[in-house]
Amino acid sequence: MSQTTNHNLALRNARIARRRLLESAWNRRLAHGITVGERTLRCEESDRNAFSQLLVMLAEAERLGQLPTTIPITDRTGQIHMLSVPDLRLLLLAYGNAYQSLWSQKAQYHAAIEQADTVEAVNQISINFP
Repeated sequence: MSQTTNHNLALRNARIARRRLLESAWNRRLAHGITVGERTLRCEESDRNAFSQLLVMLAEAERLGQLPTTIPITDRTGQIHMLSVPDLRLLLLAYGNAYQSLWSQKAQYHAAIEQADTVEAVNQISINFP
């Protein structure tokens, strides 16, 4: 094997290992949920889908003039909180912004891994989610 082939293979393997580390760190971060104010909400895909559907339901209920005064939401520990519709909307928008920020950070790490041109550069990419 040529030196270039060995370098490319080593670089490919380093990128694969760093992407696995990124995915592991990402999954650990999501398991902690997203804290907005005093509440920490779960943020697995099913949770994000449920929150999106809740926002759609609120818009439809408002259009029909059938908004409830309060809506229950469950935090990461299973505790139920009753929130007014305006407070719930603010919470869910802040939640979405926080998740988007994390996702952008993950995308930046992924891009850095792909753009690194040496094994050393790949291995120096520090992956830390807040």
